[in-house]
Amino acid sequence: MVAVGLMLTASFFIYEATSSRRSRSLAKEVITAAVASVFLGFGSLFVLLASGVYV
Repeated sequence: MVAVGLMLTASFFIYEATSSRRSRSLAKEVITAAVASVFLGFGSLFVLLASGVYV
């Protein structure tokens, strides 16, 4: 899950860096950022639980 979150984060940054200001879509940005956030959040939670840190 962490790897998927990092890939989505990277694709978000690449999209922001390569697209022009006029061709950007707010919906695509918000959806990509939200999905990446969910994957990184749950992924980091599961990594902590797997390593014995109970949160």
